[in-house]
Amino acid sequence: MPDAAWDEDQDAAAMLHRLRGVAGVRKLRLFACACARARWSGLVLDACRASVEIAERYADGQATDAELEAAREEVFAELFGVDAGDSRANFIADRCAHHLVVEAVASALGAYSGDAAAMVREIFADPSMRLAALTRDEAVLAVARQIYEARDFARLPELADLLVAAGCTHAAALAHLRGPGPHFRGCWALDAVLGKGQGAPVFTETQWYTASRPFVMLHWWGYLREPLSPRKLRLLAVACCRLRWRDLARFGLEQAVETAEEFADDLVDLDALQRAHESAQRLRDSLAATLDSMTAEDAGGDELKNARQAGIVVASLTDPDPRSLDSARYASARDHDDAGQAELIREILGNPFKPARIAPSWLTWRNGAIVELARAIYQKHDFVLVPRLADQLRAAGCRDSELLEHLQQNRGHVRGCWALDAILGKQ
Repeated sequence: MPDAAWDEDQDAAAMLHRLRGVAGVRKLRLFACACARARWSGLVLDACRASVEIAERYADGQATDAELEAAREEVFAELFGVDAGDSRANFIADRCAHHLVVEAVASALGAYSGDAAAMVREIFADPSMRLAALTRDEAVLAVARQIYEARDFARLPELADLLVAAGCTHAAALAHLRGPGPHFRGCWALDAVLGKGQGAPVFTETQWYTASRPFVMLHWWGYLREPLSPRKLRLLAVACCRLRWRDLARFGLEQAVETAEEFADDLVDLDALQRAHESAQRLRDSLAATLDSMTAEDAGGDELKNARQAGIVVASLTDPDPRSLDSARYASARDHDDAGQAELIREILGNPFKPARIAPSWLTWRNGAIVELARAIYQKHDFVLVPRLADQLRAAGCRDSELLEHLQQNRGHVRGCWALDAILGKQ
């Protein structure tokens, strides 16, 4: 039976959150496209309209990755320096063709000024409702295909009548087809008639363990689980900075990074973090001024640019305002391959498909020996002892293969390690 709360909910973001694990890439992209279609009159530039059309085709497997990317490039080129039409609609049209469908949905949701909850209900069926094939009548299916391809949604009530005549009794689907709309490609009831599904899963466990693009991984984590806590985000950025420790030490930034790491675990106060932040800011601003005074022929420009970038990252990392940590994601979310950072993300966040579960009996085994060892490892950075935790957990009755295998590794552990955090109760 349909859930009345679904029809009454006005929080579109919460509704989409509820659909995690259900909504696939096809439906999510068509949701973004529908938000753009709802503001179609504001899309006065050809490239913006083409972006939406290509994104719709891409959702249905009728356009390539290259075509999708080219559509975004065309929008950027046409919009650059131009103020034309509805800026919100233009923004959604641009994001419809984003290679990350989650980014497309988040942007569409943020820019759409209409009834976003109603749009979610247009594209996605009530998740508590079971949908089987509504008809096998070929004549009815032919009409449904015509409506879908021509976007002739004014004919949906006619389709509902044909379904009833063919023996369909699905009250919710019939009511939706007869409803006033507006309707768009992806309409859940029309999709149910045509047998169109959600599309591929947005992200799989296998992809998580083989991914090498930090930017993509963090986006999917935020979609599948939740935004990172300030502590986790700060420790992740710290760990990524440690991958380039020699550069930071050469620029005198290592102490600021260590201070940020200690602040994340409440080992230093806000004043200490502020001093580290000011130190990094001074270096950043000094190098920026030096670079501004240099010419292209001056030697050492690349070195100074690297130093300035390091200063920018560390200044964000040490900023007392947690909102600035998003800027620190430069150190942990670059939009290209970085195997080292990808491994650190898995080290600190764990598996988004399988949250860590720690049995209370493991924590009390031998008067808390496991917790005591974990705390000592964490406080002293003595990560070579981590495999001992796996041995103790196994002796305490733990059979969680993922937890044990992660702890059995004798390298790659840092503060923020998801397994250590789970044992110590850190978020």
